[in-house]
Amino acid sequence: MAFWYISSKLIQTYIFSSLIVDQLFEDPTVEMAYFFFDSRDGQSDLQLHNKLIRCLISQFADMHQKGVPLELANSYKNSKSQQPLDKDLENILGNVLSRLSHAYIIVDALDECTEQEKMLNWLSNLVQQMSNTVHILVTSRPLLDIEKAFGKLDISSVNIGEVVVNSDIAQYLKVQMESKFEEFDQSFKATIQSVLTEKAEGS
Repeated sequence: MAFWYISSKLIQTYIFSSLIVDQLFEDPTVEMAYFFFDSRDGQSDLQLHNKLIRCLISQFADMHQKGVPLELANSYKNSKSQQPLDKDLENILGNVLSRLSHAYIIVDALDECTEQEKMLNWLSNLVQQMSNTVHILVTSRPLLDIEKAFGKLDISSVNIGEVVVNSDIAQYLKVQMESKFEEFDQSFKATIQSVLTEKAEGS
């Protein structure tokens, strides 16, 4: 299952993602990895699809204290010290995720990624292939390319920019959660709703 949080302000997406990550970290049984795209201070590597995949592999591997996955080590070995191809890394991550009963992936500021096509293709494949076991939360500003890609998938969304009056946000979110997220994992749904409501009330 996937959820897309939309806001025209990057600071709002960052705060929301950070709160979700913090809440999920409180549960030691949750298998969760996250990545924040960031274009500040010329940090070009933090805008790459490749960097996101590597970070997710590393985080999920560290949770099980297994270090570098065997597939990744073999990929380096077979490529004779060259960097593994993006497709190889995606396959390795897919293998890692397939071994988990449930996994959560948080991606902040998707619109800051400089490899939109790669990123959207990977996300689309992941949603289609692992919708029952992988729960994905993506935040971004409202971009047409992202909207088109997600519009073809079973991805629920909340555009916080649609709500003008702060006092109406909590009620708006309640209606959205009830109508759009019926099939969502209940604990993840509760976490999202809690963070959104607290954020709205504190606006």
